[in-house]
Amino acid sequence: MNNETVTAMPQQVPPDVILSQMIWGGLMQQCICVATKLDIPDLLAEKPQTVAELAAQTDTHESSLYRVLRLLA
Repeated sequence: MNNETVTAMPQQVPPDVILSQMIWGGLMQQCICVATKLDIPDLLAEKPQTVAELAAQTDTHESSLYRVLRLLA
């Protein structure tokens, strides 16, 4: 058995990947915040529900809620 430690070589991340992570990371955080404020996790813990049902319970716009949940899926 070899006792040498294997270390990963640092790889440079391309600028377009960094930019994408910056843009989508912020959007993801906002969507998590919205879903949490609407108590979506608690509503889904009770039972599986459609977006229409969740929108009715949270008094939100159905297609907007769909887009938030789609991003979080």
